[in-house]
Amino acid sequence: MDREEKIRQIEKTIEKVRPYIQNDGGDVQFVKLEDDIVYVSVHGACVGCMALDYTLKEGVPNTSLLGGVIGIRPGAMKLKDLNGDGVVDAKDITVIGDTNPDFAGGFGFNGEIYDFDFNVNFTYKVGNDIYNANKIQTSSRYRAGTYPNMRSDMSQSNAYSYINPETGVVLKSLEELAYWNEGGNGQSAKSMWSPFSTGDAVVVPTDWAMDNASFLRLQSLTVGYTVPKKITTKFGVQRLRVYVTGTNLFVITNYPGFDPEVSSYARNSSYSGLTPGIDFSSYPKSRAFTFG
Repeated sequence: MDREEKIRQIEKTIEKVRPYIQNDGGDVQFVKLEDDIVYVSVHGACVGCMALDYTLKEGVPNTSLLGGVIGIRPGAMKLKDLNGDGVVDAKDITVIGDTNPDFAGGFGFNGEIYDFDFNVNFTYKVGNDIYNANKIQTSSRYRAGTYPNMRSDMSQSNAYSYINPETGVVLKSLEELAYWNEGGNGQSAKSMWSPFSTGDAVVVPTDWAMDNASFLRLQSLTVGYTVPKKITTKFGVQRLRVYVTGTNLFVITNYPGFDPEVSSYARNSSYSGLTPGIDFSSYPKSRAFTFG
């Protein structure tokens, strides 16, 4: 692809972004091309840049899966070339998780102590994975960049950035990018890729979004008290028991989402009922208490 074709692609991308930005007297526009850096203005302020030409080091695989106009550049997401042909494509697709647990079940016990009684029930799953689509939604340039940095691990201090944090100036050279992103400034090297690695509405499911969803949940706990007969018979009552039951009291898990027991609706999908183990804005189970 030649230089002029790259410029035309960038201009087309800007036109796609334009409708999503409120017009308050400014606009989104292609500003200028200087030293192979494209400057983009939103409402009169320079907000980003895209280098037109970068050369991959020998042995670094190329890919077109990420989409977008910035291409493969410093800070872009790195995908593994599984078959070693130098290109990451559909041939490198592999199984990255399993939503089926190795085993699952529950257990409980009950007992009595003097006039008190109790009943406890636990449920558990071990060895299942969840595809955490919330991670993808809040860490990438999805739908014109609506949610690219909502996650704390995608903050400017931890995700690759093309802006000088002290001056707000666009970083141009490889040396500047390395200084501010790879530990040259005395800070720890950033551990996350740029949220602009992917194009508009491009979803790249990777093992980063697969989380272990093993858990142990206290499903229910009931504690009761039976009032002694010597008291209840005075009121003509043979037996009086009061109790409180709590459900979903706690869950022990390493899953980073709200609840490891999720199954989300797959948008525009005729097989949504067959997509367990996907977490996409799933509402967690509620905690409840019952008295009687």
